[in-house]
Amino acid sequence: MVKLTEFYRCKTGVEFQSRSNRTGRMFTGIYISIL
Repeated sequence: MVKLTEFYRCKTGVEFQSRSNRTGRMFTGIYISIL
């Protein structure tokens, strides 16, 4: 579970970082909170 979460965090982080660093960081935080 930890590995999966870390993998998704990295993937989403990179994807959102490319689009918007601020929005991506916030969204990633919320995504992790839900998981």
